[in-house]
Amino acid sequence: MDSPKLGTLVPLLASFAFSTVLLVIIPQGSVLAYASKLEAQVLLKWKSNLQNQNQSTSSLSTWTLPPQNATDSKVMAVSPCRRYSISCNLANSVIGIKLPNSNIKGTLNDFPFSSLPCLTYIDLHINELFGFIPPQVCQLRLLNMLVLYSNQFNGSLPSSLGNLSSLTLLCISYNSFSGSIPLEMGNLTNSEKIYMGANFLTGPIPPTFGKLIKLMELHISHNELTGSIPLELGNMKLLRKLSLSYNNLTNSIPSTLANLTDITHFYLLGNQLSSNIPDELGNLRAMIELELGLNQLTGPFLLLWVN
Repeated sequence: MDSPKLGTLVPLLASFAFSTVLLVIIPQGSVLAYASKLEAQVLLKWKSNLQNQNQSTSSLSTWTLPPQNATDSKVMAVSPCRRYSISCNLANSVIGIKLPNSNIKGTLNDFPFSSLPCLTYIDLHINELFGFIPPQVCQLRLLNMLVLYSNQFNGSLPSSLGNLSSLTLLCISYNSFSGSIPLEMGNLTNSEKIYMGANFLTGPIPPTFGKLIKLMELHISHNELTGSIPLELGNMKLLRKLSLSYNNLTNSIPSTLANLTDITHFYLLGNQLSSNIPDELGNLRAMIELELGLNQLTGPFLLLWVN
């Protein structure tokens, strides 16, 4: 079987990004007008620190507040976000920022994390954002979706990501993150999908991932991870897709992965795994696609699985 190409991950990420949140969206023309004045101001301040925020090619070029004496009809005619909306709840607080592929260039250093307490999702994928994820991201206690893939972020992942206890979806693939995966990410016990592929992450896969018992998809392929596959990954019994391909993982495949009875797609291609393939993996009857090539694995497992 051929390995899943990197390009196939992007539409998958997009298809999951907004599948589970109920939103009350204020009409586009009144986004900043109906958000609280403070929230509007802090968003405009973040905009002012971006590099190309006033260029016509940037979706933020129309982010402005209406005049103080504007009537409701005039406010409704203004379209500060055009088709890239900010979502608000019934109390007029910002709950979502969705600006994918919007020609935004800059950092999150001045993003107003502490001033947006109701924020539940951020989608900034396919932009030109760079720098690191500030540790203050942990102040978004209600955040359940963080979608930052296909940017230019770098540096280490902050351990404070583990404090986002409401997070269900994390998409940070196709960046340049480096360093080890924080052990604290094992505290994301409500997570259902994690995408961290195509970065430069090093070190071992945290054994704390075994605590992510609600996780259905884990994609950390195309990094520089080392060490053994943790036995604890066998605790993620709802897991359906596991992609660890193209890293530098060593030693044997743990037999505990046979506990993943719901798994349908399992990719270990392109590592340095050795020893016999556990016979127990032959009991994974839900399997649709299995890739173990480009390792030093031995044993009769493949014949057993085909049978």
